[in-house]
Amino acid sequence: MYKRIVAILMCCFTSLSIYGCQSNNNKDKLEDSVTIRFSWWGGESRHDKTMEVIQKFEEKYPNIMVKPEFAEWTGFNKKMSMNIAGNEEPDLMQINYDWLEAYSKDGSGFYDLNSVSDVLKLDNYSKEILKYGTKNNVLNGISISMNKQVFYYNEDLAKKYGIEKFNTWDELLNSRSKISDENEYPLELDDVSAWSLPTAYVQEKTGKDFIKDDGTLGFNEEDLKDLLTFYKTLVDNKVIPATLHKGANDLSDNKSVAGFSWTSDATKIEGLMKKNNKGAGFSKLPSVDGKTSLSYVKPSMLYAISKNTEHPKEAALLLNFILNDEDAAKVLGFDRGVPSSSTAIKALEADNKLSGLQYEANKEDSSVKEVLISPYYENTLIQSVCIDALNKVGYGKTSPEQCAKETYDNLNRTLDNIRK
Repeated sequence: MYKRIVAILMCCFTSLSIYGCQSNNNKDKLEDSVTIRFSWWGGESRHDKTMEVIQKFEEKYPNIMVKPEFAEWTGFNKKMSMNIAGNEEPDLMQINYDWLEAYSKDGSGFYDLNSVSDVLKLDNYSKEILKYGTKNNVLNGISISMNKQVFYYNEDLAKKYGIEKFNTWDELLNSRSKISDENEYPLELDDVSAWSLPTAYVQEKTGKDFIKDDGTLGFNEEDLKDLLTFYKTLVDNKVIPATLHKGANDLSDNKSVAGFSWTSDATKIEGLMKKNNKGAGFSKLPSVDGKTSLSYVKPSMLYAISKNTEHPKEAALLLNFILNDEDAAKVLGFDRGVPSSSTAIKALEADNKLSGLQYEANKEDSSVKEVLISPYYENTLIQSVCIDALNKVGYGKTSPEQCAKETYDNLNRTLDNIRK
């Protein structure tokens, strides 16, 4: 009887020990599993492609679960601003160019990517590309792709009116005479590019940056007067409508021969034009002599890791996979622009995907002087001052001379506040 009781007790002890070991093993397994948050903005197509890449990543790294956080751009900026201020930002983030200046003036606002270079293949990027994401010698972000501004053309309307391209500023200013339909225009601008185009005109003439590297205003009152006069001439000559387009003009409404936008918009423009059985083309900006023109460039967007992340290596693994994995590159294509990663470019080349309007528009052109746009110009407060000035001049509420003085003061005051 005694032996039987001992045997039963031994069985129970063994069962409890096995259960305990299993529990400990499960606990260890759970501790090895990591969940990281990843945020981005964009439309449905970007969401679908990004989710497909996340799935591939989780298959390769089954111990890492990715929690996606995504939205359209509207509202995303404000939400992320609140998250960053509260130290609640995601582990990995798609960020806009001006966020480096807004949240990491001294380089401490985001994680130093150099410290995870053992898993993040930085040698896939040129020194210049890495420089765009560096603050105070700290690598805060990696530029996903580079963006530059070009003219896009509705080739059907251009052919109808005998317009090949606008080579010079004078050709653009005098192009209304070729358009017979009063409801159609040579050019249509959105509320941001409507400032950029006259800025390029003034910068070509003066050699000055609109906003300098140190965040101070590069244009003086006379330059702003010249800028606003050029814009008013576009409106008065009916080269552009007085009402500014909200958001990049995709040309699909068939009411303008050309639009002025970033190369990252090319895929959308080309797709919508094809859907409407229209051809889409592009050209460099006009210039004084019609030969060498200016174009603004910037990182289209960057990836950054949170300075507060508890899982920097896992976040870096995801970042490296998105940027440098060949299969990921084939899925994403040009969704976020022509990739800056040399590995991604090679993968797309092997897959015969280095073609189309966006790829061609993004190619280097020796006749174009590329100028890095100031991140301060991406700030919505600066853009608001500029848009307000354009509306006042465009609708005849004030003269370019009067508006230049007011705008000069407003820009200086706003820049002073942003730099604090």
